Amino acid sequence: GSASAVCALVTTSSLTVTRVCPPTPVAPGGVLVYGGIVRNTGNITLTNIIVLSSQPVANTTVFILASLAPGASASFNSSFNAPFNACSVTSILIVTGQNSCTGGTVTGNETSTCPLVTSPKIALARACPLQPATPGGTLVFTGTVTNTGNVTLTNVFVVSNQPALNTPVFGPLTLAPGAGTNFTGSYIIPANLCAITDTLTATGNDLCRGTTVSISTTTTCPILTSSRLTVTQLCPPAAVGSGGLLTYGGSVRNMGDTSLTNIVVTNDRTGASPVFTAAILAP
Repeated sequence: GSASAVCALVTTSSLTVTRVCPPTPVAPGGVLVYGGIVRNTGNITLTNIIVLSSQPVANTTVFILASLAPGASASFNSSFNAPFNACSVTSILIVTGQNSCTGGTVTGNETSTCPLVTSPKIALARACPLQPATPGGTLVFTGTVTNTGNVTLTNVFVVSNQPALNTPVFGPLTLAPGAGTNFTGSYIIPANLCAITDTLTATGNDLCRGTTVSISTTTTCPILTSSRLTVTQLCPPAAVGSGGLLTYGGSVRNMGDTSLTNIVVTNDRTGASPVFTAAILAP
């Protein structure tokens, strides 16, 4: 005689998935291409294997496999656009499959973070006042500081070398990529200048790595000067008779706000010859 019987076996279903970040980090907004491995770590063949990702949107299908034997693995590649203005990107991979004996579902997942490479940059522009200031007056200037990189900048400051080195002008503030803001500064102009030059410096810190970026701009603004010269003549204390020698005194004064050069005093009684000269006369 003979007999046939079917005996059930106890199967263990297990499925894992791993992700490998690109060897060279991409920039925010760039295409991030990653690799992955799905592995059957159980003792029974699994079918209908699907890998889903949370990037670029939840439950995005990145890999499909008909079956996978016990201990076997399969590699896959996928990609998505990295978010803008980010230091890194985190995504979740979920893998599902079915036990070929029981039809039961088995799942696995992994959460991983890939770094992004940032390029912090800052730009600075500065403008002189439309109406030039005068010596001793207040020079009011305007400017714009802009984040021209791909990562947020923190602790953004603008300083000037006028009237002293590292004089605060603007800040602190935080600027997102592409964002900019206007600012105004002022200082007292020293006396006796025809123009004044100053240097503005803008600095900021990379939100992700903390590194500092800076830029400087040097501008010369004209000064509106006022030139004025006076001369006085003093007669001698005692009258001089006709035909006598008249000896007189006098003074010449710079009444303006800038130095005058090549000062010459003449007298219509003595012809073109100067009676007094000075190389320079301060205000």
